[in-house]
Amino acid sequence: MKFHGFCPRCSTELTQLDHQAGFAICKCGWYDDESTHHASEKSEKKTMTVLAGAAVALVLGYGHLISWGSYAVHIPIVKIQQITGTLSPAGYNELAENCIVLNKWSCAKDAFVDLYHKTSDPSALAKLASLQSRLGDMPSAIATYQEYHRIGGKDGDALLKFGRLLDEAGQAQQAFTILEESIAARPEILPVQATGSIVRMLMKQGRFEEAHRRLVEFRKSAGNAAGYLNTEFAEVTAARSMRKASRGKTS
Repeated sequence: MKFHGFCPRCSTELTQLDHQAGFAICKCGWYDDESTHHASEKSEKKTMTVLAGAAVALVLGYGHLISWGSYAVHIPIVKIQQITGTLSPAGYNELAENCIVLNKWSCAKDAFVDLYHKTSDPSALAKLASLQSRLGDMPSAIATYQEYHRIGGKDGDALLKFGRLLDEAGQAQQAFTILEESIAARPEILPVQATGSIVRMLMKQGRFEEAHRRLVEFRKSAGNAAGYLNTEFAEVTAARSMRKASRGKTS
């Protein structure tokens, strides 16, 4: 507030009491319109700041709603718990699943990593590796599965996926080992997929006799086993016959 000693209109001395309204007012009717103007400008700036802040909040809120859809209300709470380290293991799994549904891959991967750091549970790494494989990041998936295996992960399905990735990467010897472990981890389940992968690897290496023996053992392992891997059995049988015929001609 600007203090005026005398009224510029009538020259009347202006006391402290004449300034109590926040700006100078004289008995002659004059008042300090400059102070009023400054006060008005200040009020307008404050209003504009508030409106701008509200607009930004509205845009951010709309963007959040579009980004997270039906999860928009729940996710902020979960993210705060994640940042503060108070999110439960179930909460991390739920967060990862929600992120996957919305194709927010970095969010999902971070959730699995944080879950592993919080619990040291190998299954978190298996889920992370599976997601990495799904996204086509095979080197990262293999590295994550290797860490999963190193710390004692023994889930048969996870080991099966690991073994297949190793086969695709040309690491056949390690793939054999991991696939055998996947079969041993689930003795109650007919190992159709793992056996099929092993047989196909043996066939690629020209080891048809071993592949045949493997399929024969598989067929004897359960009453319903003969209903599976028939294509592989036919291919192996044909390859063995061709090899025998070739040997007969040369002899």
